[in-house]
Amino acid sequence: MSTQVQIAPNATDPANSVHDLIRARMAEHHIPGLSLAVLRKGKPVILQGYGFANLEHNVAATADTLYQIASVSKQFTATAIMLLVEEGKLTLDDPITRYFPDAPAIWQPITIRHLLTHTSGLVRDGLAEYWTTPAAMHLDYEYAEMYAIIAGRELDFVTGEKSSYSNSGYFLLGLIIEQITGQALNDLLTARIFAPLGMSATRINDLQAILPHRAGGYTNAEDGSWCKPPYIGLRHHFANGGLVSSVADLAKWDAALYTDQPLPQVRLQEMWTPIIHTDGSVSERGLGWVIGEHEGHHLIHHGGLLPGFASYIARFVDDQVTTIVLTNSSLDWSANIPAAIAKDVAMLYFGSEHQGR
Repeated sequence: MSTQVQIAPNATDPANSVHDLIRARMAEHHIPGLSLAVLRKGKPVILQGYGFANLEHNVAATADTLYQIASVSKQFTATAIMLLVEEGKLTLDDPITRYFPDAPAIWQPITIRHLLTHTSGLVRDGLAEYWTTPAAMHLDYEYAEMYAIIAGRELDFVTGEKSSYSNSGYFLLGLIIEQITGQALNDLLTARIFAPLGMSATRINDLQAILPHRAGGYTNAEDGSWCKPPYIGLRHHFANGGLVSSVADLAKWDAALYTDQPLPQVRLQEMWTPIIHTDGSVSERGLGWVIGEHEGHHLIHHGGLLPGFASYIARFVDDQVTTIVLTNSSLDWSANIPAAIAKDVAMLYFGSEHQGR
């Protein structure tokens, strides 16, 4: 394990320290490509790529490089649900059996809110062996097949008593959105969120589509060299982790979160409020976001990980500083490397009024 390089803030220009920090962390963690956004009050301070988006063709990473953002996608699914709440087409306390009449009896206590906050008790990934069995990871399940797998499993805990991360819950939210609107999730997100905000590169991933600036994903071989990760089935990673995006697009998203579009602030504040478990304990989960603190600074955040990609968005809302880190590397999620990088970068800007690069 290499020793982490400490970067001292540059009082004259924090960006200089940021560039040094990013390059040091990339070398330390063997990251081929990384794109970074630093925003103050929704306005870009840094939008930049480092390293390579594609190693085979020596293509440099930029602010427009397109990465799989994995579970950072969940905030957009949650926003779509809240748009439907705002329009009176559903409520957060609707039982999900209203939308799945053939659901097992054990789903009767589960509401939309439970799915959004990971308090439903539904299993993490539908298939318990999904992330540990390569043969299972390679399969592309049809939506009906994935639904049947989830419906066939027992709950992991009593609904509402605690929080436990569940991709299965967000998969079901995607089905509910499509059922209510009659639109494919990608079409709904594009029409209601991405197009109005000018996020022209963001969409549900399609491995067959030609997507400009798409990054290649990489992992480390046993000898320390880079190689491509194994293929994983993506069909059922649509509402729970299926988006591709760039830091340039996600900067537009951050800017929108200071406004009333696509959602009024009252709805956003609802999404950013930790939920209470049935025993009275407070969860770190909001609706599609994680709520916490870092070094005494209020933090609204989320990360994502898929083979070949790791991502993180950190919104220090009281400081009005946001940092977004997208990488094309399979990183050790237990070490929270993208999160650590994003937080370290943000710390260089706290208390600084520097607006330029």
